[in-house]
Amino acid sequence: MSHHQKVAVITGSADGLGKGIAERLAADGFAIVLSDINADKLAETEQEFSARGQAVSRFVGNVAKREDQFALVQHAVAAFGRVDVFINNAGIEDVMPLENVRPADLEKVFAVNVYSVVYGTQAAAEQMKKQGSGGKIINAASIAAHESYELLGVYCASKHAVRS
Repeated sequence: MSHHQKVAVITGSADGLGKGIAERLAADGFAIVLSDINADKLAETEQEFSARGQAVSRFVGNVAKREDQFALVQHAVAAFGRVDVFINNAGIEDVMPLENVRPADLEKVFAVNVYSVVYGTQAAAEQMKKQGSGGKIINAASIAAHESYELLGVYCASKHAVRS
């Protein structure tokens, strides 16, 4: 890795949108830290990046846990020396009518979609302040942060919270 290479951390990046974001940033020259709760898929994705000769490291963690988000940032620093971009991308969708929503459903969706963003932002901001060179924190929210949809009430509420 070159001394001036910027480092991007993307949560929920074993597949889907997060992987796509990581691929784009890698193509733009960033060193990539992939993070996901799915260890097997994450290892596969890391292998794809490595095979292309891209600077990559992986971290298995649960974004809903504050200590995991801080450990993720520490992992990025250990691997590449810094964090320039942190993308809170991980999220889950719960499809159900509001009358069926139980406490465990609310807790799960808000932990993964909202608490994770707070913890990730705290961890990334702390490191970026230490570096003294700023950085960017990007929070994925989707159209559900602006509109509400039947059967996605809890999910939309969580994404509205992220937008706020």
